[in-house]
Amino acid sequence: IPTGFHFVEGSYGPYAKEVKDAITVLSNANYMTEQKLGRMVETIVAPSFVLPQNLFTEEEIDRADHAFDLLSRMKSTDQAEMIATVLFSYDEIQKREQPTEQQVYDHVMAWKPRWKGVKDLEVQTAIYDLSSLGWMRPREDSGLLEDNNLF
Repeated sequence: IPTGFHFVEGSYGPYAKEVKDAITVLSNANYMTEQKLGRMVETIVAPSFVLPQNLFTEEEIDRADHAFDLLSRMKSTDQAEMIATVLFSYDEIQKREQPTEQQVYDHVMAWKPRWKGVKDLEVQTAIYDLSSLGWMRPREDSGLLEDNNLF
C-alpha cells in the first residue's frame, strides 16, 4: 500500500522520518496514544478509532489484514526489528534482481555487523518464516537454510 514513507537503513532497522510525522498527526487527532514502557514506547490505537473501510480498496484491506497477521506474530521489539530488517534487505536487493536467501542474509549481516555470530540462526529463521508466510519469494540458492540444519 503506498504510504509515502521513504525507508533507509537505520541503527535499529529501517527508518523513515515520515513515520514519526504520521504518529504526531494520529496522536493529535486522538486516534492513538503513546506511553513509555521503560526504554520503549508503546503505541495504542484509541478504542474509539474505526477504520473507514470505504476509503480503501478490497486489495488494500486484504494487505492490511496480512500485515496485521504478521504483526500479531511478533513477540518482542527485537523480533520486529529482525523482521523489518530482513524484509527491507529483500526489497533493496529486489530493486536490482530477484534475491537469493544467501543474498538477503549477506545484506542483513553487512548492515548489522553486530549480529554476526550472535543472531545468525535468527536471521536465517526469519528468512525462512517470511518466505513461508509469503512476504518474500527469494530464489532458491545453495541452501542457506538447509546447510545450517535449521529444521
